[in-house]
Amino acid sequence: MQASWNRGRKGFSLVEVLAAAVLVGVGVAALFGALSSLSQAQGRMQEREVMVRLADSKLAELAATRTYLVEPEGGFENPEEQDYRWTAETEPTGTENLDLLRVRVSRTDRDGETISETLVFTAPAVQETEE
Repeated sequence: MQASWNRGRKGFSLVEVLAAAVLVGVGVAALFGALSSLSQAQGRMQEREVMVRLADSKLAELAATRTYLVEPEGGFENPEEQDYRWTAETEPTGTENLDLLRVRVSRTDRDGETISETLVFTAPAVQETEE
């Protein structure tokens, strides 16, 4: 009589339902882990983008105003950028009156930095001739 009752049964046993629930749970946990990693990577890319933008704008400002000669480091005035610092350094290129200007931007509370570089021309000193 037992054999005929099992043959006509419909549905899943409790063990089958539990096994399916465990598999779905593992899949959902893996999906959340992947989403978390993706979110962290996106945050790092946005941070890098901000640092590159700051370095490029500071480089253009320093090259145009030549203030790196008197102020080789500093911060940013915008309240959203107060966690960032910049430093400027020059390096001779081997060509007369032409130097490499390098600006480094870093965060004060985290590791990592971004570097932007350009060439700057320094006009030679004009010598007065005696007539």
